This record gives sequence, C-alpha cells and structure tokens, in this order.
Amino acid sequence: MQSPYVYKVRAALEQKWLTYEHVSVNLMEKSKKFLDVAPIGKIPVMEDSDGTIIWDSLNIIDYLDHKYPDTYKMISSYPINRAKELNVVAFTDNMYPDGVKLFLDMRWVKKISDKEKAQAHKNLSTKMNTLKDILWNNPFYTDRFTIADASVLTLTVMLNRLNVEYNQEIKSWSENLLQDEKIGKMITSKWEKSIEEI
Repeated sequence: MQSPYVYKVRAALEQKWLTYEHVSVNLMEKSKKFLDVAPIGKIPVMEDSDGTIIWDSLNIIDYLDHKYPDTYKMISSYPINRAKELNVVAFTDNMYPDGVKLFLDMRWVKKISDKEKAQAHKNLSTKMNTLKDILWNNPFYTDRFTIADASVLTLTVMLNRLNVEYNQEIKSWSENLLQDEKIGKMITSKWEKSIEEI
C-alpha cells in the first residue's frame, strides 16, 4: 500500500470520487493469484467492476479518464499541458531506481556501499532541483492538480521516508498540497488495511 505508483492511482480514484477496494500484494513472494491478473509482476494492477484488467499506473489513470469522462481528469486533454504532465511523470519515474536502492538498503534487503548511497542521494537531490525549476512557483505543474503533481507528491513522500535532503521549496509545496483533504487521501496512513493480501 506504500507504493508511489499505487498512490498515483489512489489520487485519481479520490479526485474522481470513485469507490474502490485495495488488495495488497506480497511482492517478495508473488502468488499465482496475483500473476494471473498481472503477468508483468508489477503493481499497481486494477480490476474494474466489469472484469477489465489494466496494468501500470499511467495506463490505469488514462483508462479511468476515458471510462469516466464526466469525472475529474487527471491527464489534460490540452496537448501542451498533457505533454508537460507526461514529461513530469517520465522524469519522476526515472528517479525511482535510486530511491529503490536506498529503500532496499534501509530495509536490509540489499545493502549498498556508502559511495553508492551518497551517489543516490546526490542524484535525487539534483533532480529535485530540476523539478523545482519546472514548477516555477506555481501551485500546480499545469493549470490544476494532475498526474504530474501526484507523481511529484509520491516522490516527496518516498524521499522524506528515506531521509533524503532535497529542495526546500518543493518540500513546502508538497506539504501544502497534502493538506488538501482530497489530495491527502492518496497517501495511505500506517493504520489503513487492505481487504486482503494476495
């Protein structure tokens, strides 16, 4: 439930006022039940009420925007905004490998050297400055809350948990946005439970 990719899908579901049930997945021991619905072996995967199955957070959000056209759009239709939003998503997705290294090291799953750790911290901090430059003191990356903002928010949550130092302006921006009741629901609390684990 703590996956940044899952958070992005939750952001879309919350903004669209769609009800959903969360099923957790044991990614260390992927079950046959999980692999039957997600043969790519990654989360998130969404099964819609009509049985449609979609993999990958970006695909799920795009599907929800099209299936429920009268709900809040997480990806803009206007080409320039859409391009900017998708560029921000690609940029943040490119940052996760360094974050995953630090996460696995912190959890003692796969230890890395001090040099690798320092390099991962440096890479993440440098890239966060680029995200700050793209934002340009605006409340959102485009004209409203979209997948771009959700992607950066999930990244800041991960970096905070990993104790990575990064741009204070982005940190303040993230804290302010997460104060919004609807946006804040994209992040699971440590007490939230899923309906089952597969």
